[in-house]
Amino acid sequence: MAKNVSTMIVVDQDKILIQQRSKTSPGSGFWNFPGGSVEEGESLEIAAIRELKEEANLDVNEEDITYLGNYAGKYLTIHFFITREFVGKVKINQESDDYQWISVEEFPKYQFVGGGKLHPKLLANIKSFMEGKLG
Repeated sequence: MAKNVSTMIVVDQDKILIQQRSKTSPGSGFWNFPGGSVEEGESLEIAAIRELKEEANLDVNEEDITYLGNYAGKYLTIHFFITREFVGKVKINQESDDYQWISVEEFPKYQFVGGGKLHPKLLANIKSFMEGKLG
């Protein structure tokens, strides 16, 4: 059975938060969204909110997030949530070496964990959300 992972895509005006995996983390050097494993008894939403707090020091309310869908692989099912509503200033933990706020157009410049490029459907859903068509 595939392990569930929840991620949070954070939008601030026209920029999106991404983080670079640290040299000591799996996927070292690659970029991703804050996220991680869903713990036993935890909902996908709460896992995404918890991981965002742990990895980026940002707080989000459950009613302010939108589900964008998932990617089901052989070992992992990654669930993507997105929000514009957050409180705090980004402060990364030891799992990341760097973070950036980038525009949708800049995504091709970054190599993401698990294959390098974002899935076209995920990218389209992010764009739709930013244009006010989702959520």
